[in-house]
Amino acid sequence: MELKGFSGVYVGVKEEVLGEIRDERPTKPRPSKDYLMTLSSQTLKEMWATALRNQRQALIEANGGGEHAEKSPLARALKEEVRTAENFDADKSDRQWAKTLANGGVAVPVPAPAPASSSSSSSSSSSSSSSSSASPAKKEKEEKREKEEKKEKKEKKEKEEKREKEEKKESKEKKETPAAAPAPAPAAPAAPAVKKGVIVDDEEDEEGGMSLAQMRAMAAASTQKA
Repeated sequence: MELKGFSGVYVGVKEEVLGEIRDERPTKPRPSKDYLMTLSSQTLKEMWATALRNQRQALIEANGGGEHAEKSPLARALKEEVRTAENFDADKSDRQWAKTLANGGVAVPVPAPAPASSSSSSSSSSSSSSSSSASPAKKEKEEKREKEEKKEKKEKKEKEEKREKEEKKESKEKKETPAAAPAPAPAAPAAPAVKKGVIVDDEEDEEGGMSLAQMRAMAAASTQKA
């Protein structure tokens, strides 16, 4: 099976050749350091810019295309790097390389460009390229983390607001509900009716009635007389 992204390189997937890699790419030209050193700065510049454009286009298509995909952090970073490649001064780089060879292979220091200058030296372009390639992934990761934190804060705030609304609703319902009236006290038993001059108990009533004990004594006295 051909290895994705490496045309001409095959990896074994069957049991007898599982994991084996076979490289059938042409020996020359091959994208190696030795081969790239034989190319002119202008050719390298064109290869650099073309690779970045194709990479950006593939990224946009993979994300569904449209303005949203073109404005993604990685797509914007690749666009800036394309500008860096296009502004690279190939002729100046070739002159610098010629000086390096004449100096026995020792690189000649390149003075820093003036702030107003739009061109950049090969060394500054290389550093800009490496920092640009490293920063998009880091920036995208940070943006993702910030979005997650904002989402968590939003959900937490919504839960708190919901809880406060429920507490206010319960408090309002308690205030509106009338308090239950206390149960009436049981009525006292009615006192027995008292009539004047009538025996109502063993004790004489307050209005002069005769008690039962007195009636019994009178009855006993009458029996003895008889």
